[in-house]
Amino acid sequence: MEKFFFGLLIVSLFTLVRADEYRLGRGYQLYGDETIQLNLGGHASLFYTANSDENSSAGLDQVGVMLYGNITSGFRFLGEIGSDDSFAYDLKNGKSDSTDVQLMRLYGEYLFSDAVHLKGGQFLTPIGIWNKTYIPALRWSAFTPYVAKMFFPKIIVGGAVEGRLLGDRALGYSLFYHANGEYDTNENNVPAKEFVGGELRYHFGMRGKVAVPFGRFRSDSHKEICVFTGANFLWPIGLNELSSEFLYKDGEWTEADGFRNTWKDYAWYLQYVQHVTGSHYLSARFGQLVRFKSKTEMTWEDNNIVLGYIYRPKTALSVKAEYRHRERSSQFAQQNDEALLTFSVLF
Repeated sequence: MEKFFFGLLIVSLFTLVRADEYRLGRGYQLYGDETIQLNLGGHASLFYTANSDENSSAGLDQVGVMLYGNITSGFRFLGEIGSDDSFAYDLKNGKSDSTDVQLMRLYGEYLFSDAVHLKGGQFLTPIGIWNKTYIPALRWSAFTPYVAKMFFPKIIVGGAVEGRLLGDRALGYSLFYHANGEYDTNENNVPAKEFVGGELRYHFGMRGKVAVPFGRFRSDSHKEICVFTGANFLWPIGLNELSSEFLYKDGEWTEADGFRNTWKDYAWYLQYVQHVTGSHYLSARFGQLVRFKSKTEMTWEDNNIVLGYIYRPKTALSVKAEYRHRERSSQFAQQNDEALLTFSVLF
């Protein structure tokens, strides 16, 4: 229950700030002059979900409080405390569950030039589309796709270098190294012991891109050593958007008795968002997760389709009503239908 009140604290905090010093999505400016900017921000997402198993729940999903800004035009920083899956109340049996508030991000970044940005601390793994769109209010869907589950750690502790190259800044890159230690203990993250990787990107227009990610990580908690690669693209079409991500993972782990387990996974999604009128949008997403060539013969194929309506009066505020159908084809075949209503805001 304390996680629920933590979320309400965020809402209350921003109702008390002066309107002339606060902008939705931009936070509250605590201090600002020619060289130093210090801002207080936050984000929260409320949800209600019901599925075909006649289970329903409501609560506070991802939540965080952020302190961020810059010292001179070349150095910026951000610190965030919060949690994923913060608080959920099962409406059928009256039980609740919560996760601990923890340090989510804490990093500094120095901008030498367009071509070289250095970052150090605890930060988002700088690859993909979904992983970098961290704030729920900024995502087109509240259903997490398969490519964002178990394919690579979403938050790492270490260092990174990234930037834009060529005269038109069309070629972008990110290279990162995760220091030794499993820091992110959120249930939906891969806790990496070791991790190194990057992404190469070609940018077109203001937001469009095509990219190739790659990396290798080791997770002692999940008992896996994996290499992965793939591709993703984002194509804005006026107020509409077409996007896709594909990831391939080759994993292995040697058990204490010497048995060496190996497996291969791939996952993808294709998502289209259609602007209808004003602040109203419709979305459709198809996705798949496949495990094959497993030495334990445990293979499967998961497919899903997500249909949604999005009301977004502001970039930092969205209400989503979505439906998801999932099917698994394996020796443990199953299917499930789920409805999800969310209210998300970036303060």
